[in-house]
Amino acid sequence: MSDRGDIRNADLAILWSDGQNSYFGDAWTDEEARIHLDTQQDYQLIDAHQSAQGLYLTFKRPFNTCDQRDYIIEGGTVHLLYRFLNQPITSLKSIDPKEMPGGLQRVQLLKPMIHTPPLPSDIKVLEVLTPNVTIPDQETTYWCYISTLPHHLPAHHIVMYEPVITKGNEAIVHHMEVFQCAPELDRIPSYSGPCDSRMKPPRLNFCRHVLAAWAMGAQ
Repeated sequence: MSDRGDIRNADLAILWSDGQNSYFGDAWTDEEARIHLDTQQDYQLIDAHQSAQGLYLTFKRPFNTCDQRDYIIEGGTVHLLYRFLNQPITSLKSIDPKEMPGGLQRVQLLKPMIHTPPLPSDIKVLEVLTPNVTIPDQETTYWCYISTLPHHLPAHHIVMYEPVITKGNEAIVHHMEVFQCAPELDRIPSYSGPCDSRMKPPRLNFCRHVLAAWAMGAQ
């Protein structure tokens, strides 16, 4: 775990083998991403087993260990990093996590217990979708899409909003915002593309009034 998904200054739970024995421990990385075993071992291994799908680890740790080397798990987004060893090692000092295969996953480990209140029987649902988007091969993409409401839509009171995400893409979408365009604009140009693209029409800069916002982990 780390603040911004950087392998440097990260809090690690590691499993490694020297070819004869396997080891599990609490570790951390310094400014050069060198791995050090923590003097205060807060991670507790509960189970480890191999299956056809891969290796499964179950471990636990307090949310706040009062250890300056450990990441404090709070209610916001947590950046989980993972790396894979391809062969046994004789020492953790021989590992360079910057060169190891792996990835990054953003999650919310602590979720508040929020119960959805009963809704009126006559509610109507309006889906604001961004269709047919191919995600570029880069770490972060902000995508803008103009959606037009039905003509002569009367005033409504919004009682709830929630994300609509294509099944299988839940781990990719980090947050969404719905903006309203300035009512004095007589025409809004169509657009579907990166928000920072030079091809985005300048008139869309008038679409900045936030109607709804959602982030990963919210309901």
